[in-house]
Amino acid sequence: MIGFDYTSKNPNHPGTGVGQACVVDGGEGKAAPDDLAGIRFTTGPFVGYPGAKGPVTGNVQGHLCD
Repeated sequence: MIGFDYTSKNPNHPGTGVGQACVVDGGEGKAAPDDLAGIRFTTGPFVGYPGAKGPVTGNVQGHLCD
């Protein structure tokens, strides 16, 4: 889970808030489930927005951050 701060550039919904993004590596091989990604807004002008989630095209692999 990755937390982030955001600032809305939409003049109809101004303000700042906090959100979360998540990416899941479903594993390797044809039998592995899809890699998935999702985003949600926990505070601010977009709280309550249904967010976005679904399969990821490509190959998600986890790496440590520097």
